[in-house]
Amino acid sequence: MVGVSEDKKSYDEMFSDCSGDEMEGSCISGVSDCERCSMLEEEVNKERLKCKTLEEENRALLTECIEFQAELQRMKKKLKELEWNVVGMRSEKEKEKKQRRWSGGMIKEGGSFLETENRFNALQDVDEFPPLPMVSRGSSKNVKQTGKKDRKKKVLILSSSQGRFCSNILQKKLGDNCEVCGIVKPNARLTDVVDSAETLVRDFNENDCLIVMGGTNDIETNYSETIPEGIRKVLPLSKQTNIIFNSIPARFDRFDLKHHVDKANRIIHEEINKSNEKKSSNIRLNFVNERLSRDCYTRHGLHLNFKGKSQLCDKLSAFVLDCLNKTNFLVQRVVRRAVVK
Repeated sequence: MVGVSEDKKSYDEMFSDCSGDEMEGSCISGVSDCERCSMLEEEVNKERLKCKTLEEENRALLTECIEFQAELQRMKKKLKELEWNVVGMRSEKEKEKKQRRWSGGMIKEGGSFLETENRFNALQDVDEFPPLPMVSRGSSKNVKQTGKKDRKKKVLILSSSQGRFCSNILQKKLGDNCEVCGIVKPNARLTDVVDSAETLVRDFNENDCLIVMGGTNDIETNYSETIPEGIRKVLPLSKQTNIIFNSIPARFDRFDLKHHVDKANRIIHEEINKSNEKKSSNIRLNFVNERLSRDCYTRHGLHLNFKGKSQLCDKLSAFVLDCLNKTNFLVQRVVRRAVVK
């Protein structure tokens, strides 16, 4: 303890002439080349160097973050392209299974090759032919050609996470006459949900149906611009096939958003009505909040539970059957008119 007090005393005696404050490069007391001030100046310079080093490191980290975000966006785009390629590959594989593969003078069918070198010669040793269907003049019944199967009606559901498992439920309600496929994009806005709709329904006709379920994730953003943009992407497809729009379900997780949900649904209705690039007879709007109560949602209140999705699919199945019955009725009228003439 004695040694410490002596060192402290000698230190105070050494800098007794310095006030401890620096002003214009010298002490206030007027002492030039003050050792205490020079030490303090060195410490200040060291701290400045540390600050500059930290600033450079911060800039490097910001640059890395920007590059990482750009790489993340590129990976998301590649993932979307892969999803659409998988859907296209599945459809192509199904077509290849149904079609015969030709290879030179061979036909591949059922995994085996058959020689067809005499395919241009007349058939011989034919005892009997299958009976041909007889059609009476004036009959309005359609005659099915032998060896051909009726094409199934296609139903495609494009949705955010609200439509998860809806394709399975709707398939059970429609039966084997329709082929239901669903593409779910979690946390996607309406413009992202319908981004590839034109490509996915290029083989659709008026016997098929496109169902759009989105908009929930637009409510907390600038929905007055994103929702009309998404609807304008889909409406021109109504000239080709049937389209069923679903209104945005209520948000029981955020009661303060009720006004915005109602306003967004009005925007959907007005945008569909005022558009000129559409075929009105092929468009339907499903107001989901007329049938879905609080017990149709999960405990959190954002997503529909199984009961809510089942009730939603009940209404959707009625819309789909209405579209198909409308098409069949028009075909029957055309056939009857042709027979009368």
